[in-house]
Amino acid sequence: EEMLARAAQRIYPPGKVRFGRENFFQFPEGKQYEALFGGFIWSHILLQELDHFLGILNSLVLPGGTIALMDNHYVAGSNLPISYTDAQGNTYQSRSLADGSSFQVLKNFPSEAFLRQSLWHEPRSDHGKIRNHAGRTANAHRPSSHGVS
Repeated sequence: EEMLARAAQRIYPPGKVRFGRENFFQFPEGKQYEALFGGFIWSHILLQELDHFLGILNSLVLPGGTIALMDNHYVAGSNLPISYTDAQGNTYQSRSLADGSSFQVLKNFPSEAFLRQSLWHEPRSDHGKIRNHAGRTANAHRPSSHGVS
């Protein structure tokens, strides 16, 4: 909520930008946008749900629109260590709260090769670029009119 409040304080053209928080797996049908941005969400999606997640994103963006996803890239010594890997290959980190309680958080760190394989089945130059900037991986993806491309 705090990040949305900060972003909303900036000046945007009237009626051109809307901020909100939604559950991608229960997003209302029928709405489409020119662009979607997802910050630090990819790593919290189960590997076995990625195709479904990407299909939903594609359905929410108009053909020729842009989907931009940004997330962490694992850097030993900088990130919390991976504490558990499940049977599907999902990785988890142990996190502790100030009250001393701890819990496991889903945190997958995709490689560039995994991102390319997940985002499209064959290399195409008209899709976005995958970039690694200071431990973060960013991708701009242009959805096709035929679902996940």
